[in-house]
Amino acid sequence: MGQTERIQTFGEVSPRFMLELVTSDTATANLNLLLWDGERAHIAPSVLFEGAPDSPKTSRLLYPPDIDSSVRKMVRFPTHSAPYESERKLFDDLSALINEFMDLSAELTHLVAVSVLGSWLVDCAAIPTCLWIVGPRFGQGRELLRLLNCLYRRPLLLGEVSLAGLCSLPLELRPSLLIEQREVSPELQKVLRGVDAGDGRILCKGQFINMCCAMAICTEEPLNESICGRAIEIPLPRASRPLSLLDQRAQDKIANEFQPKLLMYRLANAERVRNSTFDDSQFGSRVREVARFWGACVDYDTNLRNEIVGLLKEWDTQVRTEFETDLMDPIVIEAMLSFCHQEGKGAVHVGEITAAANGILERRGEVVLVRPRMVGHRLRALGVRTTRLDAAGRGVLLLGAVRQHIHKLARDRALVRVYPAERVCKHCMDILRAESSETQDMVLSDLPESS
Repeated sequence: MGQTERIQTFGEVSPRFMLELVTSDTATANLNLLLWDGERAHIAPSVLFEGAPDSPKTSRLLYPPDIDSSVRKMVRFPTHSAPYESERKLFDDLSALINEFMDLSAELTHLVAVSVLGSWLVDCAAIPTCLWIVGPRFGQGRELLRLLNCLYRRPLLLGEVSLAGLCSLPLELRPSLLIEQREVSPELQKVLRGVDAGDGRILCKGQFINMCCAMAICTEEPLNESICGRAIEIPLPRASRPLSLLDQRAQDKIANEFQPKLLMYRLANAERVRNSTFDDSQFGSRVREVARFWGACVDYDTNLRNEIVGLLKEWDTQVRTEFETDLMDPIVIEAMLSFCHQEGKGAVHVGEITAAANGILERRGEVVLVRPRMVGHRLRALGVRTTRLDAAGRGVLLLGAVRQHIHKLARDRALVRVYPAERVCKHCMDILRAESSETQDMVLSDLPESS
């Protein structure tokens, strides 16, 4: 007689079948398994797989996970899968529903709708997508979270949260985290940076936690430089027209109608999205991954895909601007400072500055590279004039006034101290000696006198 291995599962995906968690009874919150064989769905308390090529005498009995009852009652699961007319009709129905309860532009409505589809295929995404919902605490923001709680896959609606609190959740479920947070805490920023890293793992209490989940965060604070590029901002104006009431009865009706259809969307499209070759090289790396994933989610309709990708262009512009100002400026200044400290260096080409900037980025473990045109643009924005030096192209004449200006820029960003004493020049000395006496005692004690 063969052995039977009992295995707890949160879901399974393979080319031959899929397993999904469904609820048998919303009142008792029991979970069952839905087995999809590519044509039909079968629901049972457990699923038995007889044997395996590498172990024919061993069977596997898969059953739903044991989840804390309080958490289980908060997570919404479908009771079954249900057919829908077409993917385009499903998308249009989602958009119409959002428009009924929210006063958003057509563009933002479509972004929210495709985020719903994306939440059901988050395990097919290289980088999970986060919606950053900005609005009054008791206005449309809270209503949009409630609406997403009816539509997202395995939604978990949370109030103010801590990193420890998030890590205590059953994240193996890949729940969609719907968070209402008044202020952007450092812990929340850490979570977003972890999700943006690709594998979604962050360190919490000595353990790596997988945060690869769809997320929607409602806050009163707009995106700032530290998290721009890690979330798509959905600004919510004050409603200019009467909206339908999203009470508990309406929420249950929406969930009962859409959750089964969205489950079927996952069952029917997971393999297609996972194997999609769609790509768009016009975007920067962060936005490109989202455009690739969302484009694959609606790849069945070329016009809709092009529309969604087009809507991401504004976000891409915002991310590129953030990159240029938040990361590029200090890198370009540090590169220029290094040339100022090269004895006998009277001029430097933009190509040399670009190579030095890329060297700094590489040493810091960054995977991005900058181009000469981008460096030239940042130099002009920083007030450093470029001119044609010779046949090799444009560059900067390192005149005394230019060196002084570069040092002032470095002083404002505390970059002067990145160089050892033997490389500190007269301009560095002037800056350091102008600071407080306490700083002088700590920094200047080993420096030579200015000549």
